[in-house]
Amino acid sequence: MAKYVVLLLTGVLLIGYTNCSSNEFQQTGDSVKNLECLDENCNRFKVTENAYNPIVNKKADILFIFDNSNSMIEENNELANRMSGFIQALNNNQVDYNLCYTLSDSATFNSGRIQPWSNNARVINKSTPNLTSVFLDTVDMINNNTAQTANEQPIAASNKIFNDSRNRDCFRSDTAINVVFLTDEDENGDGTNLQTQNMPNTLINTARNVFGAVPFSVHSIIAYTNFFCYATTNNIKADTHYELSQLTGGAVGDVCSDDYTTQLDDIYSQIQNTLDSVVLKCDPVDGTLEITSSNNINYSSEIRDGRLYLTPGIPEDSSVTVTYECIK
Repeated sequence: MAKYVVLLLTGVLLIGYTNCSSNEFQQTGDSVKNLECLDENCNRFKVTENAYNPIVNKKADILFIFDNSNSMIEENNELANRMSGFIQALNNNQVDYNLCYTLSDSATFNSGRIQPWSNNARVINKSTPNLTSVFLDTVDMINNNTAQTANEQPIAASNKIFNDSRNRDCFRSDTAINVVFLTDEDENGDGTNLQTQNMPNTLINTARNVFGAVPFSVHSIIAYTNFFCYATTNNIKADTHYELSQLTGGAVGDVCSDDYTTQLDDIYSQIQNTLDSVVLKCDPVDGTLEITSSNNINYSSEIRDGRLYLTPGIPEDSSVTVTYECIK
């Protein structure tokens, strides 16, 4: 029986996590300061862009897909036990977030609509009275109404929820997307008999088509080779979910851990890397990318899926200038 939770988010942080930046890298409204043609027909041109850390208005839309099977009670409770720290971290870092959820069984997610929380609201956020209690009460409600099911499909569930326009009350424009699977099996139980909606590339394309060029990563807490969970039990190796995390630059952790602190810290670290990023106009010509910091920080960088990711994050009230050359 699969055990997982899917989180659509742009920030995960527990109390006591101190080793990551809380900064978001954003382009200014007129970020493209210069497009310099380098040949007569401007087939090759130089781009100069400015970006800065706005400190506030960091947006996070977070979707939980709870596995409501009998075997998930312990794992759901472990997640619930971390929620007070998670919410406090979002608030401390001035994140503008929405929290939404649905269930993993196809009978629920095929409706396409996010489910109501214990307070009957479909979207909760920092303005919700007794927010942590609402979350915990919802998890108790789910755990008290578990069912035996063999068709848990987190990838298919994410596809369904993303594609339903009624869920725009949860998902806003220009907001980075992260998905986290918590499971001891693969998609559809054992990773076989997969349909189009169960495939990693389908979800990647859905996110891109629905939400545009925002960061998108899938993080998996799963049973996989060399993990304690996979080595000591008869769980199914989650090849499909592992592949999806690799394709999107997500973190991977062990579902059999008795404390998800480390896994969630790793996920937050990866998520923060996506916040410290900027959309590029092209894949820069080799050797032309230059990054200049207003406070002389030496950044390392990675280009992935049309974005430039910077490490470390940009300090508050600081900026960077990025220059590179493109070929049409």
